[in-house]
Amino acid sequence: MSDRISRICAGDRSLTDLVNRLVDVSTRGLPGMYHDDRRVFAHTRVRTERGLELRGVSPRYGAIAILGLRHVDKEIQIATLGGETVQEFVARQVANIDSLDNLGDVALTTWAAAECKIPDLPRALERLRVLWGQSTNTFTVEAAWTLSALVAAGSHNDSDATADQVWASLEAAFCDVGSVFPHWISPADAPFGRAHVSCFADQVYPIQALARYHLAVHDDRALEIANSCAAQICRLQGDGGQWWWHYDARNGSVIEGYPVYSVHQDAMAPMALLDLFDAGGTDFAAEIREGLRWMDSA
Repeated sequence: MSDRISRICAGDRSLTDLVNRLVDVSTRGLPGMYHDDRRVFAHTRVRTERGLELRGVSPRYGAIAILGLRHVDKEIQIATLGGETVQEFVARQVANIDSLDNLGDVALTTWAAAECKIPDLPRALERLRVLWGQSTNTFTVEAAWTLSALVAAGSHNDSDATADQVWASLEAAFCDVGSVFPHWISPADAPFGRAHVSCFADQVYPIQALARYHLAVHDDRALEIANSCAAQICRLQGDGGQWWWHYDARNGSVIEGYPVYSVHQDAMAPMALLDLFDAGGTDFAAEIREGLRWMDSA
C-alpha cells in the first residue's frame, strides 16, 4: 500500500498527508460500522435524536471492508472486528454462505475468502458458481465482482471455465462506441427507463476485474477494454477532478454529474486505475491526483 501511495502522490507533501489522513479516518471510523452484538457490518449509520444508530446489515459491505482491513496490522483488525482477525471473520461468513442468495454478496465474500486464504474457499466458490449459473440479466458490477473473485481464487484455470463465461458476458456488454459499460450486462432486457443509464461503479469495477483477468490469463482484449473504459472516464473528468455519476451507455456521454461522491474520488477511481496500471495498462496517476485534490480544494 505504501508503494502505491508514493507513486500516486509523487512527492507532493499535501497529497501524501491527505491520503494518510484518509487511511487514518477509515481505520478509526470503521469500528463504528460494526454490529458487536450481531458480529456483522451494518448497511448504514444514521443520526437520530438518540445519537448515531446502525441500520441493517450488509454482507457485501462487510466483504469490502475485509478486502481493505487485510492490509492493516492485526491489532487494528481485532479492534475493528470485535476481537477477530480478518481470517476469522471471513471464515464465519463462508460457513454460512449457502444462506446468501444475492450474487454480489456471494461474489465479494468469495473474493475476500480467496484473498484471506480461507481453507473453506471451495464452499464459497461452489455457491458462487451456482448463483452465476442461475442468473439471467446480471448487474454489471456483480458480474465484475464475480470475475475478480474467480481470478483471486485461481479459478480461471478450472475446467468449468466459469471465469471465461463471466469475461465473455462483460465483453459482450461493453459499448465500443461509447467505451463504457451498461448497468446490466444485457441492457436490451433491462427496464426501459434505466436501460441506457449506467453509473460510475459500472465502469470502475469492470476496469478492475478485466485488468486482473488479463494479468492472470494474458487476454489482450480484456486489457484493451479496461484501458478504453478508463480513458473515457478520465477524458470526461471534471475540471475540479470530479468523477461523474451517470453515463449514457449508448454513446459514453455524461447524463448526470452531480452529486459527486467522496468514495468515487478517494477510493473507487484510484482502486481501478491503479489495478489497470499494475496489469500493464495506461498510467492515469495524474487523473487520480486530480480526483484526490477534489477532497481538499474543490
